[in-house]
Amino acid sequence: MLTAGYLEDWKWGVTLSGVASPVLPNISLHKLGEFVETVLIPEYTRGKRRARNPT
Repeated sequence: MLTAGYLEDWKWGVTLSGVASPVLPNISLHKLGEFVETVLIPEYTRGKRRARNPT
């Protein structure tokens, strides 16, 4: 299950890449998600003044 490979023309081929290749983008996306949640969303969702109540 931990071996990587590819299937081409119904023939299995072994690759030298392992499980680490999909893990690296997940780490960077996790860091990006934390940055968006902690920095960008709070900074850009604050208004200058309170919204008016139509009632």
